[in-house]
Parts: sequence; structure tokens; C-alpha cells
Amino acid sequence: MEPHKKVRFPHKSKIFGVLFMLIGSAMLLYTTGVLPKMYDLWPVIVLLFGLVLLYFVFAKGAYEVYLFPGFLFVIIGVSFIIINILPPSVELRRIWPVFMINAGVSLLLYGYSMKKEKRINLVIPAWSIILLALIFLLFSLDIIKMSFLSVVRVWWPLIFLVFGGFLLGESLLRKK
Repeated sequence: MEPHKKVRFPHKSKIFGVLFMLIGSAMLLYTTGVLPKMYDLWPVIVLLFGLVLLYFVFAKGAYEVYLFPGFLFVIIGVSFIIINILPPSVELRRIWPVFMINAGVSLLLYGYSMKKEKRINLVIPAWSIILLALIFLLFSLDIIKMSFLSVVRVWWPLIFLVFGGFLLGESLLRKK
């Protein structure tokens, strides 16, 4: 192969390795009876789409704007596979904050891939989404027995304390 010739399809072994592992894992879920119906494997398509987007960014040099949807599709695909594995007693309306966590984690991964100047604009909202989703999850799973509204009525002043702490911390760090 000539030294200056560009490879049209780089990382073939990695791509086919991941593809075969993904197909093998999906088929194993079906053949072992963990997912008794073949159509329960539909999230694998979502997962593959996300992996294709990530491949184009990392191997082909596509625009980094595809990172967020790539991460999101991968995480959502994995989440739906896990949801399909869960027993029917686990209702989707009780675990909906998991999808907010998926979006937050995707935004977090996308933010950390950015340069320092842009990173903070994505990382802080990502952590906020994750934190808010975890709070909602506590109520959705009945870990906190009180209603969300009654908790907000009592604890809403914490917003001022947290915001004031951030401002104070930022001010102290700026002086150093």
C-alpha cells in the first residue's frame, strides 16, 4: 500500500468486531429466553444507528455535532434493551426519568469532547439535567413517599443557597 493513499474504510476489524458482538449479544438474549419475542430486539437498530454516527465522527472526521445524537441513540438503545429485559411489573411510567438521565449523559459526553471554552456551556446543563432526573426518579419509584409538590413547598429555598454557593465559589476562584 502506498504511504499517501487514504484508506476508504478504516478500522474494519473494529467495526465488524463490534457488529458481530452486538448481533451475538442480541441473539443470545433471544435464544436464552431472556427476550422471548424476536421483536423485543428492535432497540438494537437504534443502538446501531448511534454507533454509525459515532463511527463517522471518530473514524471519518465528520462534524462533531453528530456526537450528541450518536451518544444519545447508543444510550437509548441500551436502555430500551434493558427495559425489555425487565419484568412486566416495571412500568415505563415509573422509570421515565431514566430517559432524562440518558439525555443528560449524552450531553455530558458531548460537552467533554468540546474545547474548554464551549465545554462549560454544555457540562453544567448536562449535570443539571442528570440531577433533576435523579430527583424525579426518587419520586417516581416511591423512594420519597411525600408528593413532589409538598417537598418543593418546603425545600424551594435551597435553590437560593445553591445558587449563592456557586456565585461565591466562582468569585473566590476568580481571585486566585
